[in-house]
Amino acid sequence: MMKRLALLIITTMSAATVLLIVQIDTDTPKSYERGNQILETQGADAARQYFTDLVRKNGGTHALFGTAWTEFLDGHYDKAVQTCRYLLSESKSVHIRAHCQYLLGHIATSRGQYAEAFRHLGSAHGAYESLKDCRNLYKTRLGLAHVSIMSKDQEGADQFLNQALETNRKAGLPLDYYYILRKKLAAQRKEYDKAFQFSKEALAIYREAGNRLGEAVALDNMALYAIVTGRSKEALTYLTEASKILESHKNTSAEKYYHYLCRILYNRCQGLPYQALYNTVSNWIDNQQNKFLLYDLKFVMNYPCQKAGNSGRKEK
Repeated sequence: MMKRLALLIITTMSAATVLLIVQIDTDTPKSYERGNQILETQGADAARQYFTDLVRKNGGTHALFGTAWTEFLDGHYDKAVQTCRYLLSESKSVHIRAHCQYLLGHIATSRGQYAEAFRHLGSAHGAYESLKDCRNLYKTRLGLAHVSIMSKDQEGADQFLNQALETNRKAGLPLDYYYILRKKLAAQRKEYDKAFQFSKEALAIYREAGNRLGEAVALDNMALYAIVTGRSKEALTYLTEASKILESHKNTSAEKYYHYLCRILYNRCQGLPYQALYNTVSNWIDNQQNKFLLYDLKFVMNYPCQKAGNSGRKEK
């Protein structure tokens, strides 16, 4: 298969500008799949290093897209957008172009730009549908469900989630993200017992896959909904277990701050200090432009602890 060469200037992790020769490939190399496996099992930091080394050594647009995805996961949205725009302008691969639209959709969702997110994810959806790519069609429908949840379109979210589940009968992918979104939708409807059960389903999947960071997030979710349903002692067990997992990972970024966020609610409802944690999380959200955690932060700060049978004593 013919491959075209292009020049790309990128900024590396060390902030040194280098000139690379990047191959515009049209297939999906096994090395890219290996990078995805590293991402799932070792986290964004290890995957970013792998993809960066791969671009330096071999080039390839799939590897370059991998670096964009890990930049997104680390909150470096502008870098990820720059790489995707380059790939959209240079690559003829329908798959690469769809991947970039998918990622741009997630970045727009993170920034609270929901109309733009629908536009990008809609483009990705059409491409994956024409390619009969069930795996990525499943993921894109989950992305559209997420945007619907964030924009409080609960009926639309239900429809996309049901479509995603149907698509996954062919794709056969893990349902962890599906359950996470079901959790978000249930919580938005104030169905906290359901939210807890969906978090528990996600935990089982993460544990089976050996995804320790996913396991920590699921445990924090269970803690959150245990608190709001009046089970603070049980919640502390989940928080403690999640904390131990996160301490064993050097680069936890969003997972670490989400854990702090859940601790804020626990401390608020137990009459314990929380202002320092609030400041830490709030500053990180401002720096990262992360609308997901801002949404959750508002919830934990405004939730009336007395409704869950907790003391809710104000911090002095």
